[in-house]
Amino acid sequence: MIEAELKARVHAPQEILRRLGERADGRVEVYQDTYYDTVDGSLEARDEELRVRTVHGPDDTRTVLKAQRLSEQKEA
Repeated sequence: MIEAELKARVHAPQEILRRLGERADGRVEVYQDTYYDTVDGSLEARDEELRVRTVHGPDDTRTVLKAQRLSEQKEA
């Protein structure tokens, strides 16, 4: 799976939420991220991360582990 993410500064978040609400039903989720690295900081040095994300939603709570796949490793 290829994942793309766009981050933007939103100056009128309530307006954006109102417009989205006109087009689709939304749901509230609370994310808690915990990041891990080796003692020597080698993950950060390679611009990589090991993240455990816990998502608390209206119907359940789930935990997801995100790490770099071997096929996605950067060439040295």
